[in-house]
Amino acid sequence: MRKLFFGCTLPMLGIIITAIYISGISWLLFDRLPQLKTMPLNEIGDFLAGIFGALAFFWLVIGYFMQNQELKNTNDSISLQIKELQSTTAISNRSLLLQEEQWKRKKALDHNNSQPKFYCENSNFKINQVSHERYKLRVTIHNEGADATQLMIGFYPFNEIENNKNKIQPAIFPKVAKGTSIDYETIFESDSSPETDLICLYIPVKYCDEHGFYQETIFSVSLCIEENHKWKASSDFGITTIQPE
Repeated sequence: MRKLFFGCTLPMLGIIITAIYISGISWLLFDRLPQLKTMPLNEIGDFLAGIFGALAFFWLVIGYFMQNQELKNTNDSISLQIKELQSTTAISNRSLLLQEEQWKRKKALDHNNSQPKFYCENSNFKINQVSHERYKLRVTIHNEGADATQLMIGFYPFNEIENNKNKIQPAIFPKVAKGTSIDYETIFESDSSPETDLICLYIPVKYCDEHGFYQETIFSVSLCIEENHKWKASSDFGITTIQPE
């Protein structure tokens, strides 16, 4: 309880004042005790009521202030508990956000580790002209990622994608394990002349990953004949799209 005067608490102050009051009354009545013996009982009762009524009222005031102090202490305690609860909630929220971020990173890492990673170097393309406007293409695609199943590979010439002209029947591979390669060979037709134009091909590689999701990796290939009459291939890795099974 809060201290008031000279380090005294409110009850202690009330006891001290009560003791002083009773001492003062006793001093005043010490010489008048014989008169009290001769007074009627009703007058003695009025006398004692007057003395102790003031004292009772004094302690009523003391109790009022003590109750206010207790209420204030209770409110302060509740406010402190609310602040601690808010602080604990904020810490918990930050912890949950951190755990969620870690979970997302782990999920992304696990997803990345479970994905096949196909690549094809320019030297992996082999092309020969079979006849006028007919070409034989052989390509080797490597997988450095996770295993892939139900793999299908085919291609279109770029200028014939929309009308599905010269659509090549895709080759199907039941499984392509990590660290292995697949060879794909087909014959296609193209109106473009490799001596003057680029032969541009669109090669989609569709497969199913370890989680059962179907995906598609796209390669774009440009073929031409250089001045030394050798074929030159340039390939770009395309976008991988994820689709539910």
